[in-house]
Amino acid sequence: MGELLVLISEYMAFRAARGFQPNRKTERLLTQFVGSLPAERDDGLLFSQGEALAWAHASVGGRPAWLSARLSTVRQFSNLSRRLRPASRRARNPPRSQRKPPSYPVSVLDRQHPGSYEGG
Repeated sequence: MGELLVLISEYMAFRAARGFQPNRKTERLLTQFVGSLPAERDDGLLFSQGEALAWAHASVGGRPAWLSARLSTVRQFSNLSRRLRPASRRARNPPRSQRKPPSYPVSVLDRQHPGSYEGG
C-alpha cells in the first residue's frame, strides 16, 4: 500500500506540473481507493480492474455520474502509474509490436471495402 501512496503523491505532482489546479477531491478519492485494496498482492499488479470497478460501485445509492467520476479518477491514475512504476511491476502483456494482429474473414473485409478483394 505504501507504494500506491507514493504513486498518488507523484500523480498529484505530475498534474500540478502540467498546470492542473490542486484537487483535494481527486487526492481523497485515490486515498480511499488505495485504502480499500488488500495490503499485499502476490500477482505483481498494483490493483486489478475488478478491484477498481468494485470500489467505484461500492457507494450505496450513488448516481451514475458519481460512479463514473470515481472510476474515471482511478482510470486516469492507473494510466499514469503504468509510466511511473518500475517495469517489474507492470502487467505481463507483450509489447504491441509483438502481438499477433487480429485475423478477419475475407467476407468482413470485402464488405468494408467492396471491390478490394479479387477472390473467386
